[in-house]
Amino acid sequence: LTEVFTFFQDKDKNVVSVKDIPTIIRTLGLVPSEAEMRKTVAAMLGDESADTVHLAAFLTIAKKLILDRRFPGSNKEEVGRALAVLAKEGRNYLEETHPKPESKGGVYGDGKKTVS
Repeated sequence: LTEVFTFFQDKDKNVVSVKDIPTIIRTLGLVPSEAEMRKTVAAMLGDESADTVHLAAFLTIAKKLILDRRFPGSNKEEVGRALAVLAKEGRNYLEETHPKPESKGGVYGDGKKTVS
């Protein structure tokens, strides 16, 4: 936790900008809603009206979030099942990212020309 925090900290002051807290929280693999994020930031600030969050306050709240398994993200299997349900309903949201090979030459995938 400290390593992620120090990556964003302002010089060696053991503080980060309030604006960086959502990025730090998501870097830890937590995925809160915007409302939950506002509550989390408010908890880190306490009664202070500040533009920065101190390391000690961050560690206290972040440890609790992780130990309580708050705001878990979706794993690959859950995302796959959700996309399968949408596909059955005819709502495909993913398209191929690589073009298929052309039968009479052309460009394929890595940008190299193919020859038939």
